[in-house]
Amino acid sequence: MTVLITAIWVLAVVFARVRRPLLTLVYTGPAYAVFSTVLSAVPSPIMSGELRGPPADPFALVGVPAVNDL
Repeated sequence: MTVLITAIWVLAVVFARVRRPLLTLVYTGPAYAVFSTVLSAVPSPIMSGELRGPPADPFALVGVPAVNDL
């Protein structure tokens, strides 16, 4: 899934012809990490009754941004 999202972002930057494509892509990694972590916190308590995923695990809170920054 991550490879697909990466490909979509790269294609979007290429077709949009942004002025600084590398800088744009560098900022999308951390932004994706923050949004995916926050959005994963919303459905888990509703569906399972307890907080699960990256927001409930301190190691994942560090790991998700680290992986998405690569």
